[in-house]
Amino acid sequence: MESQPITEAVRDILTRHYEQTRETAPGVLHALLDDLNTLVQSGKFMRAHLAYCAWRYADTSPDADIQPIAHLGAAFEVVHSAALIQDDIVDCSLRRRGLPTLHVTHTLAEALGASAVSYSWQNELLAHTTSSLDTLTTLQRICATAYRETALGSLLEFHAQEQRDYSLATARQIHYLKTARYSTYGPMACGSVIAHADPSQYEEYAQAVAMGGQAANDLHDTYGNPNQPADTTGDDIRSGKPTLLIAHALRLATTAQRTELTHTYGRTEIDPRQVRDVITETGAREACAQDIADCLAAALKSARGPEMAAIAHRALAY
Repeated sequence: MESQPITEAVRDILTRHYEQTRETAPGVLHALLDDLNTLVQSGKFMRAHLAYCAWRYADTSPDADIQPIAHLGAAFEVVHSAALIQDDIVDCSLRRRGLPTLHVTHTLAEALGASAVSYSWQNELLAHTTSSLDTLTTLQRICATAYRETALGSLLEFHAQEQRDYSLATARQIHYLKTARYSTYGPMACGSVIAHADPSQYEEYAQAVAMGGQAANDLHDTYGNPNQPADTTGDDIRSGKPTLLIAHALRLATTAQRTELTHTYGRTEIDPRQVRDVITETGAREACAQDIADCLAAALKSARGPEMAAIAHRALAY
């Protein structure tokens, strides 16, 4: 199944929304909106691809109109971009996808405003997915649940970070809430609803891709991302995030290693490379890699076709 058409359709829809917003915005906001558009367009569109897979694999006719599912994919992508802006602010991240973050190139208030603009596109995009009020209501309910659980995951992450709760159980619960429901299962459930199919068939796959993908992100932040070499690393270490990597490190550490990590993890004045080296010595990197391998195996086992398998490989690459 070739998913290139969904990429082009989503990109066109996002471009139209950006242009319409820019036309009505005061000229002094154009630079900010241009940077927002760059952020939105620079993603891999994984959520759109997942929605498309669920829709297409439901025995959808090859001649079916792609626009409803493209609008659905675009709705998830703009919400994702809005969430990234907020995450970058909370994490004090300087770069995203090789470019300066919005709160760096603009003011903090302007970045938050851009996030609100991106969120504002979602409802209009959803309205173009179906002419059935019942179906639209179902889509809105799935999206609302996904976004609520994501917010709860973020709050749990803030709490764990403040309390220095670095247990494996907490890290996995954060990953599940922040990612599994809105980044993977949400798009697939909505794609299934549009195709009048059962969304539950994708739960195992969606959870495996989300959990493995978050573990891969933990490795990227600490050891670098070969696909985005311009991005900085070490944000998680500096901010003291409750990642799966630090949870494994503290679980596997010797007494001396645990003492050092306890006193250096989350300290902005400490070189993150120093902390990274201790984490590596504990064997946490290999433990994270094993978690990713297990998730990939589960995703491939439950994938319904080559496109879903390819998405899993891309999302879990590290």
